[in-house]
Amino acid sequence: MPWCPNCKSEYREGFDKCNDCGEKLVDEIKEDNEIKERIDDKVALLMNVRDHREADIIESLLKEEGILLFQRHKAIGDYMKVYMGSSKFGLDLFVLSKDLDRAKEIVGNVRDTRLEDLDIDNNVEGYAEEYEDLEVKREKQRNVFRVLIIIPIIFILILTLLARVLDWFY
Repeated sequence: MPWCPNCKSEYREGFDKCNDCGEKLVDEIKEDNEIKERIDDKVALLMNVRDHREADIIESLLKEEGILLFQRHKAIGDYMKVYMGSSKFGLDLFVLSKDLDRAKEIVGNVRDTRLEDLDIDNNVEGYAEEYEDLEVKREKQRNVFRVLIIIPIIFILILTLLARVLDWFY
């Protein structure tokens, strides 16, 4: 049976060109070694994490190094994530077997980093004040929103009552 080497479509006997891409058909398709290697690769458990945030951080670190990461929720975690937005069961993180040692090294280096080694601002009081200011601002916004919702509702109720009272007299 003839095959298209470009789009991998199979044709009946008697065809010599691909209808989709115009490539000349061949009798056999040669497997792409890179694709075959990826299919043959096995996955190995790298680690377990508590939630998707931690998994996303690790995934971004590994992605920078060209390592694929696969996430799988434990138990009924997939259903809980859909239903409740998160899962308390955690996630299993998998990488290709050939990348396991390098991935463990990358994750280990990050976990061994001490907080003092990071270049961060230790002004906790400034952050607390900023957070309180944000909370006050949000509460004011909520109050304005409540007023904007309640006033039209009260107005509609008054108009409805007024219309009924006028109906009684006429």
